[in-house]
Amino acid sequence: MPETGHIKLCIYDLLGKEIAELVNEVKQPSVYDATFSTTNATPGGVYFYRLQAGDLTEIKKMILLR
Repeated sequence: MPETGHIKLCIYDLLGKEIAELVNEVKQPSVYDATFSTTNATPGGVYFYRLQAGDLTEIKKMILLR
């Protein structure tokens, strides 16, 4: 994160339903990490995360293994 700004990080399932909102706040310039803590009700499979930081929006795929 090169400059202060609003950050939003969400996890979505394959159908586009939001599963979790991990971050939704203003952050200072730094390096951050977030943990996606799942329950037994969250099945393994393919999920997507969307990171919005200022003008940047990035969507990536991730796999949850059980």
